[in-house]
Amino acid sequence: MPARDLASGNGLVSGYARLGQWESARAAFWSLPERDVVSWNTMIAACVERDRPQESFALFRQMDLDGVAPNRITLASILSACDGSQENIAHALIAGLRDLEPDAMIGTALVILYGRCGSCEKSLEIFHQMEEPRDPGAWNSIIAALARNGHTDAAIAMLRRLECEGIGPDFAVFNSILFACSHGGSLCEGYAHFLIMAGDYGIAVSSSHFMCLIDLLGRAGKLEAAEELIDSMPFEADGLAWTILLSSCKSHNDVERGAMAAMRVAEFESWESSTYVMLSSIMRN
Repeated sequence: MPARDLASGNGLVSGYARLGQWESARAAFWSLPERDVVSWNTMIAACVERDRPQESFALFRQMDLDGVAPNRITLASILSACDGSQENIAHALIAGLRDLEPDAMIGTALVILYGRCGSCEKSLEIFHQMEEPRDPGAWNSIIAALARNGHTDAAIAMLRRLECEGIGPDFAVFNSILFACSHGGSLCEGYAHFLIMAGDYGIAVSSSHFMCLIDLLGRAGKLEAAEELIDSMPFEADGLAWTILLSSCKSHNDVERGAMAAMRVAEFESWESSTYVMLSSIMRN
C-alpha cells in the first residue's frame, strides 16, 4: 500500500475517532488494506479513551499476530487500560518494556498502572526514577495514585512538592486531593484546598470538584451544609449530587433528609435498586 494512501487512511481513522464516531472509525480501520503501527496505535488509543479495555487488548494481540511491532505509544496506551484485574497482561507488557528506553510517557503509564493495582510503593519508585524535570502528567499520576489508595497526607505532601518545582497544579490534581481528603476524613484540609484552587490558581471549579466537596461534607456528618452546597451550586444539581447526599444520610441515619434526597434522585432518573436499598436502610434504622 503506498505510504501516501496509508497516511490518508490513518488520518481518516483518527478523524472519526476524535469526533466520537466510533463505528465509522472501526469500519475505516478494518477497511485498510495494510496497517502500520500508527494505524494500530490510533485504534487502540480510541478504545482506551472509550473505556473499552478488552477491545484494546484484543487489538493489541491482533497487532502482534499481524507482525506489527509495538512502540512506546502502543505500550503506554495498553498500560493505561490495565487495572488490578489485568495484572498478568500488565506484567507481560512491563517485561516487554526492557527493550525500550524509559521516557515520561511510559513512566507515567506505569505510575498509573501500579496505582490501580494498589502498589503505591512501586508507583513512587517509578516516579522517582523518572528524569527531571517531570512533566505535569507524571505529577498528576502519582498524586492520583496516592489519593485513590487512601494516602491523603502523602498526596498533599506531593502537591506541595509540585508547587515547589514551580508547576501549577491543574483541575485533575485538585480532583485527586479533594477525593483523598473526603475519603481520609480531612474536612478542613479538603475545604481549604477547594478555596485555594479557585482563589490562588484561578482554576474554574467543575462539577466533579463540587461532587467531591459534597461527599467531603457528607462523610464528615455536615449534612445540612452538604444540602446547602447542592442548592447553591452555580449549575443545576443532577442525580449524582443527590445520590451522594442520600448515601451520607444513610451513613448518619438522617431519615428526613434521606427521604428528601431520594425523591430528588427520582426526579432525574428512575428508581433504581440502589436508591431503594439506601432509603429502606435509613427507614429501617
